[in-house]
Amino acid sequence: MSSELPSADRPDWVPPKRAPVHEAVADDLRRVLAGRELNTKIEPEPELASRYSISVPTLRNATLILEREGILKRRQGSGTFIVGRGTSSTTPGSGLAFDVCLVLNNELLNYPHTCSFHLRQIHAIYSRLAESGISAKILFTDHEREGGYDELRDLISRRRIKCLAFLQKHPESLLDLARENGVALANARSDGQEHNALSPARFVPPILIDCQEFLSLALTEVLQQGGKRVALISWWESGGALDRSIFFSKANELGLQTQPSWVVGDLSPKLSSSGWEAFREFWTSSREHPDSLILSDEALLPGALQAMGELGIAPGENFRIVCHGNRPDIQPLLSRNITRIWYDLDDFVSARTRTIKDLLAGRPISNPVTIRPTIERVTTKVAPVKA
Repeated sequence: MSSELPSADRPDWVPPKRAPVHEAVADDLRRVLAGRELNTKIEPEPELASRYSISVPTLRNATLILEREGILKRRQGSGTFIVGRGTSSTTPGSGLAFDVCLVLNNELLNYPHTCSFHLRQIHAIYSRLAESGISAKILFTDHEREGGYDELRDLISRRRIKCLAFLQKHPESLLDLARENGVALANARSDGQEHNALSPARFVPPILIDCQEFLSLALTEVLQQGGKRVALISWWESGGALDRSIFFSKANELGLQTQPSWVVGDLSPKLSSSGWEAFREFWTSSREHPDSLILSDEALLPGALQAMGELGIAPGENFRIVCHGNRPDIQPLLSRNITRIWYDLDDFVSARTRTIKDLLAGRPISNPVTIRPTIERVTTKVAPVKA
């Protein structure tokens, strides 16, 4: 194995086209340093950067990978030394770069009312892992673009990661590739959807979202507020996370009236007009109107409120709204006349982080955590009693 670095005047090293430059440099440095004695000092960063025809910050990112692997160690005032051989892969010329790759599909970022929840979640998981000394990489994929998964496939194929954690959608081909290369899957799912308490999955993820309890809470709240006729607007598929039959069954159990035309679903949260169109659709579908509305997602609320305003309806005592909402900035939008149901971000982060740690430690995956909703009820100010 050669211990020679590329020459500045005769560069014979070219990074792979699909690999990030700093990771390709780390790969080559790993090969070079493996042929040198331990406890020897490596070249200064400016010289190494010049050899690879890259910037010093890019070179530093490459050496940080080797530091995490236990190959290099910086000694204040002395330089950087070779202190170990790291965790080499079974694939020639490659080595472990990260313990975990956290993957978020760009499609989830196209929902302006919900993307902040996913971004906060993935960064919180990253921070939790870093606090435990677990190296992680956040990667954004794009299923609509050719090559949108190239970097992830490259990381898997070269066995640069131990564990793969998707936050939501992922193609089956990537799962197969991960299994073939011994990469642990933190939340594998065969059909590309987040698992929930109402639909079975071939692979058990760390999280089960209790949508049935969401409906139960929302309908019970409508009843307690004096509602008698309830409508539902949802962008979930009727056969997926939200089963219409559960809604009708629970409403009937509580003695609430509803009609099939009052349940509008299969909407796209990407379209700001979805809530507006859905509200007008069920309001004009019959002469009898509901006195309460449940919204499955905050993305549908602005449109619904706009339609209500145009029809002369205001949230309040005569028309109740119960809405799911997980945005940190949604509270100003929700007046005291709108009840909010939300899922605790920390519950998601804790469940996913625990699963990743179990996999990395070789422990069996714990039973999945069911994320239950929390209700933030309407509060009415009570006037002080006069003496």
